[in-house]
Amino acid sequence: MAPDFALRSLEGEVIQLSDFRGQPVLLNFFASWCVPCMVEMPLIQQAHLQAEAKGYVVLGVAVQDSREAVRSLSESMGLSFPMVFDGDSSVGLAYEVLGPPATFVIDKTGKIVSSVSGVMAQDELESELKKLAS
Repeated sequence: MAPDFALRSLEGEVIQLSDFRGQPVLLNFFASWCVPCMVEMPLIQQAHLQAEAKGYVVLGVAVQDSREAVRSLSESMGLSFPMVFDGDSSVGLAYEVLGPPATFVIDKTGKIVSSVSGVMAQDELESELKKLAS
């Protein structure tokens, strides 16, 4: 099962992973200073734009980062998916994230279906997203 967490969003609201139970989730760990994350970020945003129509949720988890840096990144890249802050790295540790980027595919029951460490290419992301539909 995916470890549950409750973290503050960019807007300051508390978002809990279990709030999305019943919906598949694409959970992406990233950082504004992480160059590979920036390569992957347009793909994550594209997945978010398709998420509602396809029945899943995209959630970003900023690790080892500041709210100001992530806000700036979000504005400069036009990112609109919800992002939360793992200030003490406890969520990253629970998911055994060695470093960003890392992405987890979580089914609607809260079970981790797969994970990818490192940058995903377009075809790899599409393959992961198909797992959310099943």
